[in-house]
Amino acid sequence: MPRKLPWKEWVKQFCRGYEEARNEGERRGFDVFFGWEETFDGCDDYLIYGLDKDWLLEHPEAQNWTRGEQYQAVRAAGGCVVQAHPFRQHPLTDAMIT
Repeated sequence: MPRKLPWKEWVKQFCRGYEEARNEGERRGFDVFFGWEETFDGCDDYLIYGLDKDWLLEHPEAQNWTRGEQYQAVRAAGGCVVQAHPFRQHPLTDAMIT
């Protein structure tokens, strides 16, 4: 999804895949949960769960958050942040650890 779209249009398109999957899940009798992966520095990924499309629409500033700001905002809203690939080998993440 191009990040240069206006925020509301970006959120609308970003959530479309989830909404289609949720509808299909309802049709087939299983749950589909909304979440997304946010990437920092091209390789440092975090999974976010427990929030929804409305929350995203209300937070266009999320585009510019640091890791810490993202964590605080998500937790304050009752969401969960999980590091996506804690053991991934990558020169940038290796440099961040050492």
